[in-house]
Amino acid sequence: MRVIWALLLLAAGSAFAADEPLSVCDLAKDPAKYAGSVVHVRGTFQAGFEESMLWDARCEHESAWVEFSRGARAATSPRVRWRWDGAFSDPSDMCRAHRFDTSYTVDVTFVARFETGDRDRYGHLSGFDHQLSVLSIERVGRTSLSRSAPGPMEVPAAWELTVSCDDAARLP
Repeated sequence: MRVIWALLLLAAGSAFAADEPLSVCDLAKDPAKYAGSVVHVRGTFQAGFEESMLWDARCEHESAWVEFSRGARAATSPRVRWRWDGAFSDPSDMCRAHRFDTSYTVDVTFVARFETGDRDRYGHLSGFDHQLSVLSIERVGRTSLSRSAPGPMEVPAAWELTVSCDDAARLP
């Protein structure tokens, strides 16, 4: 009987270790291994004007573009959703108020589909080799807000500026 319990505990420990979140560094080391897979991934999510990425300070030149699936909010637990909502005062106000100078960073763990390809490029100006399509948010940690300039960018009235708020509205 003790042997059975020991084997069950060993199997449970192995299953738990398999669910340990990966980092962006892990994904970038062997992207072909994870291509098309659903992964648990941890890192620092950064969102702002023309940026939506996950990065890790341990591999500073690697990051992944982040998109949120339609069901990401519903698939996230209410407790985590509450923390996520608190991390962003109102993500869409970056768009509505033309806050081109504002950047939010949040330490997170996502469940996401990892996409990569030799010729595929993702994100703003196709600047990323990898993309994470977030299916749910598992953890929200430390958050911060930074501004790269003293205030919002002033847009002369004579300019015709079209800013799509679709991406901001899709944030969970």
